[in-house]
Amino acid sequence: MNEKNDFEVDLAKLLLSLWRRLPVVLIVSAVIAVASFFYFRTPVATVYNGKASFFARPNVSQSESITENDETTSTLVSNTSSALNSVDTLCYLSTSPAVLEVVIEKADLPYSSIELYRMVSARQENTKALAFTVFVQSSDEAEALQIAQAFAEHLPSIIADMNPTSIIRVINSGSVSSQSSGGADTKKPLMAAILSAAGLLIIFAVIFVIKEYSGDNRVSTNEVKRLYPKTKILSSYLSSRDLNASKRLRTNILLSMPEKDGCKTLGLTAVHPDPEKAEIVFGLAKALSELGDRVLLIDADLRNRTLSRIVMKDAVPGLCDLIHKKEYDASLIQTLEDNGCTLSVLPAGVCAEDASELLDSRTLIPILDKIKADFDYVLLDLEPIGANIDAASVGKKLGGMLVTYRSEGCTRNQLAECMAQLEYASVNVIGFVELKKNKAFKN
Repeated sequence: MNEKNDFEVDLAKLLLSLWRRLPVVLIVSAVIAVASFFYFRTPVATVYNGKASFFARPNVSQSESITENDETTSTLVSNTSSALNSVDTLCYLSTSPAVLEVVIEKADLPYSSIELYRMVSARQENTKALAFTVFVQSSDEAEALQIAQAFAEHLPSIIADMNPTSIIRVINSGSVSSQSSGGADTKKPLMAAILSAAGLLIIFAVIFVIKEYSGDNRVSTNEVKRLYPKTKILSSYLSSRDLNASKRLRTNILLSMPEKDGCKTLGLTAVHPDPEKAEIVFGLAKALSELGDRVLLIDADLRNRTLSRIVMKDAVPGLCDLIHKKEYDASLIQTLEDNGCTLSVLPAGVCAEDASELLDSRTLIPILDKIKADFDYVLLDLEPIGANIDAASVGKKLGGMLVTYRSEGCTRNQLAECMAQLEYASVNVIGFVELKKNKAFKN
């Protein structure tokens, strides 16, 4: 039953995402369709009864017949002339009445009236009535019309030895009379435009579904707001040393955490390992100390110990030693002073390789209970949730938890797994900290 509900929820999210992106896709499809239409559209200049003009090319199949006054009929036959290479269609019939249609493409230009005369003369003996139409296809309308006019000037001399009286009557009868002036044949370009737009829609849908279910969908700021409406983004960093972002985070934390007497404990974790997490929590601690509060910063990320390397040049005793001793030693806390502000730091200490496995609520919380009496704020730089679930077990004993993530750097699935673990551990997540991508701070 739960699997069915999960499938319905995923399907609803997929359809909603497609619907939100539909206007952009339709606009792009329309642009491609219009571009395809005009790209494949080729003007047709027609020589009709000795006059050059633009006509739509008649669509006459081999089975259609041309009837004149119900007295004589003939079948329209198509083949390729061996005298002219690459000529699209040559229609002729040896009996009365005959229709000769020559379609000349730009690649076959130019053709002289002599070549047309030779082609017609080869059929002159058996031709009693002739309808002669020449179509010149070119992407340049002026060029097509110019070539058609040249043929029109020599057309009377070419058909002088035949029966010219039947020309108009045959062309104006049957399916051939379906010619209409005012443009080119639009069936092919219209089909190309429709197929281009449909192809784009299909490709977009396939790519979107693959990204949606492969987990390779990078989460954006708007998606975080939509997926977790109750958990606010407290601050966005262009760089981990962004002072304005640290002050904004400080203000939002003061508003988010309830006013009460005693020490406030706050942890900061990440969706995935990120060295700038330590710099963010260090900047936050400095911002809080500027208000005159007593702030203790604890490097509880025993696997990476990035904060300790930022604050201390050399490894000194710290949290690991307290865990092994299982008792609080205030002498291990280091004091930093900067611009009249005092900040206390408890480094990670000299840790063994398996020290991170010792960090859980049973070992850390008793130490915190003794520390809190001397400080207003205790900030903990915890391991990423994805690396060690013990960070969630420690977080449930704290007053609040901040989750930092890199915008366009983590996937929706990674963020969802992180939040699910914190929710399962009943951790009070007070907000997100977003680290944005900015080329100016790349180095």
